[in-house]
Amino acid sequence: MVWFYWHVYPHIWNFFVFTLFVNLTAVAPALFQRRYRRTAGKIMYVSSYVFGLECWLASLGICYVIGGWIMILVGILLFGVGVVPLAILGTLFTGRWVLMGKVIAILILAMWSRELGRYHGQLGIWHLLRHELSPLSPGASEKPPRDP
Repeated sequence: MVWFYWHVYPHIWNFFVFTLFVNLTAVAPALFQRRYRRTAGKIMYVSSYVFGLECWLASLGICYVIGGWIMILVGILLFGVGVVPLAILGTLFTGRWVLMGKVIAILILAMWSRELGRYHGQLGIWHLLRHELSPLSPGASEKPPRDP
């Protein structure tokens, strides 16, 4: 566990920072342009997995430092995602406010980017279904009558 956080986790953290930088500088402005909105939404949706992985691994390390292997085992037995709330509770009870803020901020970032990406990635499909195929729109054709 310690070897992982010394050798592998810094690379994951660098990838997280790079993904965040790309989302803030390139993907977020592309959401305001109608032409690139669906592609930017899909990129943001995929990047939410990077944010979620960072949140889970940071929570795993916090659980290991605060409660050891027992806290990790309890967190993983809670459907695998239990390490995140246990890390938040552990930092709350031990007074490590910066770590708690980090986990909560990355968790909000992951959830926000997933929902924003889901909304904008599917916007073209919903727009098509809502406006072009509705019977009230002027361009919609009527359905042919069914044969009895």
